[in-house]
Amino acid sequence: MALIVQKFGGTSVNGEVRIKACVALVKKELALGNKVVVVVSAMAGVTDSLLSQALSMGDPIKKELDVILSAGEQISSGMMAIALNNAGVPSRSWAGWQLPINTDDKFTDASVQKIETKELLANLEEGVTPVIAGFQGVHNSCITTLGRGGTDTTAAAISAALNADRCDIYTDVDGVYTADPHSVPKVKKLKVLSYQEMLELSTWGAKVVHSNSVDIVMRSNVPMQVLSSFKEIDGTLITSAPYKPFTGITTSLQPLSILHIKGKADLTPYKDLYLDYAPANDGINILCTATSQKEMSEILRANGLKHTVKENLRSVSVVGEKSTTYAKDLDWLRNCGIVIYMTICSELRATIVIEASKTTDCIVALHNELFFNNHMNEDEDNA
Repeated sequence: MALIVQKFGGTSVNGEVRIKACVALVKKELALGNKVVVVVSAMAGVTDSLLSQALSMGDPIKKELDVILSAGEQISSGMMAIALNNAGVPSRSWAGWQLPINTDDKFTDASVQKIETKELLANLEEGVTPVIAGFQGVHNSCITTLGRGGTDTTAAAISAALNADRCDIYTDVDGVYTADPHSVPKVKKLKVLSYQEMLELSTWGAKVVHSNSVDIVMRSNVPMQVLSSFKEIDGTLITSAPYKPFTGITTSLQPLSILHIKGKADLTPYKDLYLDYAPANDGINILCTATSQKEMSEILRANGLKHTVKENLRSVSVVGEKSTTYAKDLDWLRNCGIVIYMTICSELRATIVIEASKTTDCIVALHNELFFNNHMNEDEDNA
């Protein structure tokens, strides 16, 4: 008997038909003799609608905004619990403040600090399947929300707190691919990949599962599985697996800018405002999001640091054990009309920064080179 945490995303719980499909997935695990804890997102579009309505009232107070934004998940948890009970599965819903899921006081972007599991364990012992509202917690009796990808974070944190055997993330895609299947032809689904590889992919743009959740399950060594709630098909297992030569390619979710400073500068006090930096011939290149560029520029000017700005950029990241070595020879991309403005590498990732308009062309060219030419992974069964 295993303990499984099942997280269902917004499209998975979007109405009666979809919720009943999720109920069938819960019942399937229970039929195997496993115990299940369910975590749910708000129905697709609900959180955006609530945010829009809140903003129409004027400049929002973050503490009150969290009260509003947390409502969607509470509705989903109640709906799921009703559906489970009517399908013969004893169930009850839990809001984040009821357990409680304790967080810090950073409203709209809180971090989980501790989860009380006594009530959940009592439910499971009694044969009751708990349904937890994701994306939310509590700090000093005030509701908090966990920021983008917050329900993934809830599921991972619950899995860690309960020492679950597996955390299943059900969504509208059937796994993790070598690139975005919506924009790149002939992508390959990854059967297994390591926590570290998934963390790099998520941090640098892959939308399938949030980086916070990957970090949590990695530290607690809970295997995570990415699955589709729309079709019965094998997904992707994220666990302590060997690294692949090349795992996948992803791109930043928003436009980026490069600030070029002439000379030396201590960037430590401003590390929250930029993504990374790299030395240049005559100074430093700082990579930041378009939204933080203005603030960063103002700080540099206030400190007497002359700089220029290059806008409308995107990052493209290649993840895998050989990615850093591979990135040393990318001059051939110029033949595709792609200019590299910056290169940043880690142990498992090589990130290049290019014109935003060339993003898709760059990813397709790299994907063809890595996965269909001489650099193809040696272990095709895992790619």
